[in-house]
Amino acid sequence: MIGFMVRTGVRMLSLAGVLYVTFFVPLGPHTLYGHLSRIADTQEAGELSQAVSVAAGEAYDAMKSRLSALRP
Repeated sequence: MIGFMVRTGVRMLSLAGVLYVTFFVPLGPHTLYGHLSRIADTQEAGELSQAVSVAAGEAYDAMKSRLSALRP
């Protein structure tokens, strides 16, 4: 029981540290969150997102057709 509480406490402190660094520690002119949000707003990131969405849809359709072929 004590070990579980210690592990949980360490995990929560680690998560708090990562969140603090992500949102409050400047890495150059912006924080890590600022950099990631600026990257996500670019045209290339939008194109990548659309391409991944199309590929995931095709993979889903292929999996669905293979599963329907296995069903009696």
